[in-house]
Amino acid sequence: MGLFLAAYGLMNGLVFKPYLKLLAKRRGRTSDLVKQSEKARLRAAELQTIIDSTLKEERKKISAWLEEEKKKVSEQERVTLAKARQEAGAEMDTARLKISEEISEAKTKLTPMIQDYASQIATRLLGRKVVVSASASRAASHESEQRTTT
Repeated sequence: MGLFLAAYGLMNGLVFKPYLKLLAKRRGRTSDLVKQSEKARLRAAELQTIIDSTLKEERKKISAWLEEEKKKVSEQERVTLAKARQEAGAEMDTARLKISEEISEAKTKLTPMIQDYASQIATRLLGRKVVVSASASRAASHESEQRTTT
């Protein structure tokens, strides 16, 4: 029993106590690391909620800005189209006026030639000389006016 107590005392001083101290230090470090990691998880969760709320706000701002820009572009498009339509209408009116002037000018230039051309056409068709009178040319010009207006 003495030998046992001596061996136990020697082993206790050289092996068991240093080993138990080492285990206590390890547990202390591990528990500290667990506490730190738990704090870090909580902080990460807080930061995540902050980030999510910030992102949500920024998305709302961006969406509102995008809608404003779409409205601005739509308004500019509407104004541009209206202006282009007005310009096109003005050009069409100018072109119609010019065409009607050219038609009346061509009629005044060609009216005296109707008798001559009618005589030439009739002469070629009939194979003999034909002279078209002024009343026939008036009827032909009246008939050609009716064709152009309809």
